[in-house]
Amino acid sequence: MSEPRGTGLPRDSGESRRSAFAASGLGGALILIIAATVLYVAREVFVPLAIAGLLTFVLSPPMLWLRHHGLGRALSAIIVVMLACVATLGFGSVVVGEVASLTKQLPSYEPNIETKLQTMREALPVDRLMRRGTQLMQELRDELTPPQATFAPGANANRNQAPVPVEIQQQTGFVQIVDNYVGPLLKPVALAGLVLVFAIFFLLNRENLRDRFIRLAGARDLHRTTQMLNDAVERLSRYLWTELIVNAIYGALMSIGTFLIGVPNAALWGVMFLVLRFVPYIGTWIAAFFPLALSLTIAPGWSAFFETFGLFITVELVTSQALEPWLFGASAGLSPVAVLVAATFWTWLWGPIGLVLSTPLTACLVVIGLYVPALRFLAVLFGNEAPLAVEETFYQRLLAGDEAEITEQAETFLKSGSLAQFCDEIAIPALSMAQEDSERGVLTRTDRAEISETLHEMIEGLGEESEATPEAKAAQQPQVECLGARNELDDAAALLLARLLGEHGIDARAVPARHWMTEPRFARPLAAGAGGPKIVCLSHLGGASPPRLRLLARRLRRHSPPDAEILLGLWSGMPHYLDNRPETPEVIDDVATSLSEAVESVLEHLSPDKVTAQASAKRARVG
Repeated sequence: MSEPRGTGLPRDSGESRRSAFAASGLGGALILIIAATVLYVAREVFVPLAIAGLLTFVLSPPMLWLRHHGLGRALSAIIVVMLACVATLGFGSVVVGEVASLTKQLPSYEPNIETKLQTMREALPVDRLMRRGTQLMQELRDELTPPQATFAPGANANRNQAPVPVEIQQQTGFVQIVDNYVGPLLKPVALAGLVLVFAIFFLLNRENLRDRFIRLAGARDLHRTTQMLNDAVERLSRYLWTELIVNAIYGALMSIGTFLIGVPNAALWGVMFLVLRFVPYIGTWIAAFFPLALSLTIAPGWSAFFETFGLFITVELVTSQALEPWLFGASAGLSPVAVLVAATFWTWLWGPIGLVLSTPLTACLVVIGLYVPALRFLAVLFGNEAPLAVEETFYQRLLAGDEAEITEQAETFLKSGSLAQFCDEIAIPALSMAQEDSERGVLTRTDRAEISETLHEMIEGLGEESEATPEAKAAQQPQVECLGARNELDDAAALLLARLLGEHGIDARAVPARHWMTEPRFARPLAAGAGGPKIVCLSHLGGASPPRLRLLARRLRRHSPPDAEILLGLWSGMPHYLDNRPETPEVIDDVATSLSEAVESVLEHLSPDKVTAQASAKRARVG
């Protein structure tokens, strides 16, 4: 068999596509670097804008609900902003009151703390270890310190005198006091004021800002830009509200649990979990540290600590493993790795505020990457969608020769589907991609042979279709012979068909293309009734031209028994010239475009009564 010829495309077409892709990726990376630089330099401006924008996403649904019930635009915006301020002040008052109460109670816990420290000293030789460590450090310092030189008294006496320190005292003025003490307090107040003003402005001019963004982003493609904006708004609103609901449930459970255990200030811990769980990864553990530490001080024993720790672990597992997957789904559209990378990047860029805003801001970038080709890599890197289709992953594993992983992929699919579905939906498309690469000259004959061998090992790993030994199979004459049309990839598809037929109790054998064209048994046609196969199926991947099909079919007819039916399997789809009937009806009896269709055709020819009964039962189930 000769190597497949090229498709006739210019040699530099692939290089041109790669160059265009590289240029697009380079342009996207350049845009990202410039944007990150601007965000870092002008963070004092963009931080309140980002917070106000996210607050707008949260407040838009209730504002639209108020407008739908007859309130005006301005009144609805003011009401929702005021309600948000009242809720924030309410939480703040709870926190301040609980902290003040906790401060008054802390001195009463000192005896319990001393008791636990004494218990730890008795259980662990801490003092002895500290004394021994101090002694070792002193000995080591004595060994490393060089001996001091001695000087004669007199002229050098002044050299040993210690210098007199000089202190410069500066009078503290009013301006410096304001700068040192009042300034740090005014900064968060000013930030909150800017966020409040921006949020009201965004809510009042919501539609106008949307139109301006569409005009700026791409007025020539209104459909794509509108879809991108709607997708971003929907994702962020759903994510923020879902996160708020989950955190509220989490905080309520922890508050009730700590109250029942006896940990003071239970309302404070519920509010802390509600707020700090917006911080990815570390927020939950920071919130858990305080009630756990307090549980150590409220009683001389350790029961309160272990009960609080058990409560925290239980609520965390229930929330993260059951509640969040059920409520969130794909609300943010981010992969777990993307959340970690985003938290690191935005923390470096904007500090603690960037850590809180990292997930929603990265979700916006993913949405933009879905609709802007130059930033497509953002959606691939950070999105939660599979980067490769199932058949592409299967083909990649075939190229890598990873028989264990493709077998695992097949077994996973077979838990909910049939082997025929797996072959038609995953294996055959993967082989078709391999055939396309072979026709482009990317795959060599060795590569094709390795792919076919890996697929053969996968079929053996799925289990034998019958208990007959290989010697017995070789000795018996099969009812169906599945022949590869040209190369090793066609042979692999023929092997899959033989495996499916074997599951239906039909004796089928896969014959490689190089064998049936050169094997002596095929050198002359068998006589009718001489025990030859009843059906011969020719397996063909890739594009099929009429001359090639005509040549293959006539050659196969000459080498097959006169009474055998010829089934042509075109696994890459039916060409337009075969829509109504085979190209050469005198030699081809039937055409199938999928393995399932080929199996049905074989069953209909070999046992038509059985197929009719199965069809009637299927119609009865549907009815």
